Amino acid sequence: AVEAAFNDMLDLTRRRKESGAHLLQTILNYEHCQAPLSQVVAAREKHAASSEADPESARALLLAAYRRQRDAMAELATVIRNGRVMRRLVEIAVLSIAASDIIQLPAFSEGGCRSLFSPAGIQELGEVLRNASEATLTKHAAQLWHTNEMVEWSRMTFLRAGGEAPAGTDNLLARAWQSIVEEVQGMVQAFEHPHADESKELLLLYHKLLDRLLPTVCPAPPACVAAVLQVAPGTDTTELVAWDRLTLAGGEDLISVVARPQALLSAGAQSGWEVDVRQPIPATIVDFDGNLPDRVFTCALTDAGAYTASRPFH
Repeated sequence: AVEAAFNDMLDLTRRRKESGAHLLQTILNYEHCQAPLSQVVAAREKHAASSEADPESARALLLAAYRRQRDAMAELATVIRNGRVMRRLVEIAVLSIAASDIIQLPAFSEGGCRSLFSPAGIQELGEVLRNASEATLTKHAAQLWHTNEMVEWSRMTFLRAGGEAPAGTDNLLARAWQSIVEEVQGMVQAFEHPHADESKELLLLYHKLLDRLLPTVCPAPPACVAAVLQVAPGTDTTELVAWDRLTLAGGEDLISVVARPQALLSAGAQSGWEVDVRQPIPATIVDFDGNLPDRVFTCALTDAGAYTASRPFH
């Protein structure tokens, strides 16, 4: 709507200039004996009859277009603020992050999904989120700035035509633009100062990323999943993540599997927590997430090449 009103004002300005330019060219042609007097008279009458030639009519048309643009800008600011549009755009950008972006991280190369939850791994995941978010914020901030520039051009065009902005218009536009800027800044602050962001937007982005990609980049073997269902029939297999592979002292090969390990990513356990099936789960983690023992499984490879599953913390 802002751009439509801008185009209306641009068209009015163009027509106004063209009308005067046509009359001037006709007069010049007459002075150089290239047009008869009747053509000058006709051009003058046409110009005088057009709304572009009457300053008051021209200002009225420009004012109508400027008001539409002003109202559209205010509505845009309201939609961006109330609809949390910038946050939604960042969340959409996170959906574009591919499994390959996670697999190539140094932490993942070092120890798979288990290492992604180390302090270094959390930091690397944060950089992936930041890069995706900055790209979309930069793109849309540039578009919003262009919109603001169109409104400013319209304001100056109206004033140059002798118009006077309606009372409160400048304040309305200033508040609208400030609201848009605050929304963009709020999203940036979610990365710069996550602990000060009451909406916990960065934590939400971690969850959206890991909920979608962990089962893909760290899948448990199908036979292991089948074995887990034998001991826990109600398990959502789409949440299972191959957490670790280890060999016990007796030579037994184990795969430890955790359902939704990212559930611990919150103020209570930001990073660096560990699930080692050979050791009890730290009390601080159990206190924070009492359901964690129910979400941890082991799959032991048998001599027959199959898996048997168990719940090591039951």
